Amino acid sequence: LGDNAAVSCHDWAGLALWFLGRPDAALERATRALELARDPSRAYSLATARAQVAVVHQCRREPQATYEWAEAAIAGAQQLGYVYREAMGRVLRGWALAVLGDHEQGIREITAGLASSRATGARMDDPHYLALLAEAYLHAGDVDADLAVVAEALELSRRERALYYEPELLRLDGALRAVTGDLAGAEACLRRGLARADERGSATLELRIATDLARLLPDAARAAEA
Repeated sequence: LGDNAAVSCHDWAGLALWFLGRPDAALERATRALELARDPSRAYSLATARAQVAVVHQCRREPQATYEWAEAAIAGAQQLGYVYREAMGRVLRGWALAVLGDHEQGIREITAGLASSRATGARMDDPHYLALLAEAYLHAGDVDADLAVVAEALELSRRERALYYEPELLRLDGALRAVTGDLAGAEACLRRGLARADERGSATLELRIATDLARLLPDAARAAEA
């Protein structure tokens, strides 16, 4: 009937653990899901587990590992016709390429993967995927395109399940505003993101946003706060 229940449970636990501030435990769960999915009768679960371990590596900021697992997810999904998992793999591969320096190809890959995902009717993870596209644009220095993508993602995060990624979207919005010189707007976005991360118990995103906010408070008067 689709995913093996144990594989899915480990996958979801892995993502939850990462957001809670336990990246090593998250990777252990994702690896356990892979081990359980290697049974030949669990081909779809293996495609899912490969894509999900790529997500965990992406969350951990490990582009090379993300690229390798995204490649594995794409290859397996293409062989068996799992269109959504292939799309997911392309988005993740595109993020890895952009972070590793191939900005244009990365943006093309994410855009194509997002379009393919939407063609299946799935929209629930669009805010997360758009955040990866926004980061790719940020690496490429295309601020105008980036601002539009972040705005779309924030709007979608209010009605799709990926509200868990809203704090990261607010962090990206703050980073973009800082690039444009709008430091007050950047600080406001980061403080909103910090509050959202705290509300949801997401220690990892809270730390990431707090670090960005601290960098934004360089003057001596606010050094202690930073």
